[in-house]
Amino acid sequence: MNNKKIIVGILNCFNNKDKRYALQNTLIKELNNYNIKYYFIIGHNKDLEIKEDIIYLNCKDDYSNLSNKIGLFIKYIYENTSYEYIYKIDDDCFINVRNLLKLNISYPFIGHFISKNEYSNTWGDKLNYDNKIVDKEISFNFFGGGYGYLLNRKCM
Repeated sequence: MNNKKIIVGILNCFNNKDKRYALQNTLIKELNNYNIKYYFIIGHNKDLEIKEDIIYLNCKDDYSNLSNKIGLFIKYIYENTSYEYIYKIDDDCFINVRNLLKLNISYPFIGHFISKNEYSNTWGDKLNYDNKIVDKEISFNFFGGGYGYLLNRKCM
């Protein structure tokens, strides 16, 4: 995969500055070495705003709105850029960038689909499953895994 075709979205929240700083001293240096664009994804209930390496989206910055925050990020990348792939991770994960760039991708999505039925624990019960930003009916509630997933433009 060409490093000019991929953007990395790092799910973060405003209050997790310590995780953002830790990644800036580790993963971000690695991404910069390969000239890979990235954004920290943060909600702020105002119009979309991009400041340096943070994209602030018009949604709540809380746990129950994670899928909405990610969806708005994907929508922005699809409608405003020509990136062919998004790799999404959480702010407590790391990417092996060399291996990512070696991937020969022939699927629109690499990762895990999660349905509401898969989760009955306390954190799963906090998610807002009704806050979908897509108009089409889909057979899953959201993509899973803080460790990341990759999707192409067709999947976006």
